[in-house]
Amino acid sequence: MTLLKNTFGSVRPYTRHVTGCLKTDDSCNCPKWLYESRRGCASRRYTLTTPSWPEAQRIAADKLRSFDPEIAAARATNDKRRAVLLSVDAAFDLWIERTKAKFGEDAGVLPGYRSLKKMLLRWTSREHIDFIQDITALQLTEWQSSKDWRELADATRRQRWGVLRSVFKFLKDKEVLESNPVAGIDAPKLDKRKRDEQHVQGPYTQAQIDSVFAHIGDTVPLNIDVSERGMYATRLTAFITLLLNVGCDVIDAVLFDQTHIEDTVVDGTSNGQQSRTVPVYRYHREKTGVQAVIPLTDAVSSILRSVPMLPTNPEHMPFRHSDNDVALDAHNWSRRIARVLDAAGVEYVELPRDKYGKARRKAANAKQFRHTFAVKQLKRRLRPEVVARQLGHVDATMVRKHYAPWVPELDDAHIREILAAQ
Repeated sequence: MTLLKNTFGSVRPYTRHVTGCLKTDDSCNCPKWLYESRRGCASRRYTLTTPSWPEAQRIAADKLRSFDPEIAAARATNDKRRAVLLSVDAAFDLWIERTKAKFGEDAGVLPGYRSLKKMLLRWTSREHIDFIQDITALQLTEWQSSKDWRELADATRRQRWGVLRSVFKFLKDKEVLESNPVAGIDAPKLDKRKRDEQHVQGPYTQAQIDSVFAHIGDTVPLNIDVSERGMYATRLTAFITLLLNVGCDVIDAVLFDQTHIEDTVVDGTSNGQQSRTVPVYRYHREKTGVQAVIPLTDAVSSILRSVPMLPTNPEHMPFRHSDNDVALDAHNWSRRIARVLDAAGVEYVELPRDKYGKARRKAANAKQFRHTFAVKQLKRRLRPEVVARQLGHVDATMVRKHYAPWVPELDDAHIREILAAQ
């Protein structure tokens, strides 16, 4: 507990730990309270509407300042500076503390928030801005047009600007700011040509895939429970196997349900073949709502049906965490894959050359396993309409536009059809 005092009184913020809290300091999410002793008035205690210790300290400091009669009078007539001046660093920490309180200490969004914080602090340092209240809309507009933001990928730029808007809105709602300087500034626009370029994807090579699987065991965290550590590599191997052989997005892989793999009897009499039983996985894609249907090999089916379960997994859903929302689980699995890609030395995928013949690359990430699956299916000479059904696309347009450049076999088939018609 920290006692703050001046000539007019004192305040002391403190934590009232709830039953079952294992922490003895103020870093937990238990209710924060304030003890107030003002000269000439009866002392009192009351709860603060926050579980955040940094915010409790800010409220306490603000309350202590209000004991000064001159300040109280000034606030009564002019509340322009009602919020206590906060450094940019401390203000952003309020947002991070709020995120920890809401999603936990290991929330998948935290690394991205800390990266944005570093970016903001570098800019405010260059501009000699000390306090969050001193940032203006004009300065933010100029910053958005600067090299800091232009060097980011378009999707990253829009995502980070969206987070920045949320941070300033949060600070405005908490009365740290009188007005929100970013509210009237639109997110960076993405022109159609650049948007199309963002969708151009490339597959991993077989050598890259082999390296990924070979290095999964090198990325097992040391800070997880011993019981989970023993099955971490097996579970991550199964997750990547799912991405590679089903072609789903990460969020759909998180929602994988083992009961959705069904043994289906395929009648082969029309082709003069014997009927056989094939494991088939069906799911509705989160992004489009379209059902995807993917036949699996027996080996892949066996891996997916036998993923080791954790106590926190819902029944039949080995990649979900009961206490997390789906987006947070998707962030966490993407981070695990990023660590494996880094350990395997897989930094990028090759893209089709541009119209000038210039070679292009794209940073490796979990999404590229989906594209690897799509290209593999096209190289097997499956029709784009069939691959689109496997991917959960509404139609084959995206398949032809973004995956076909990788498959010269499609051109060969096209030429053969034309020659056969002559």
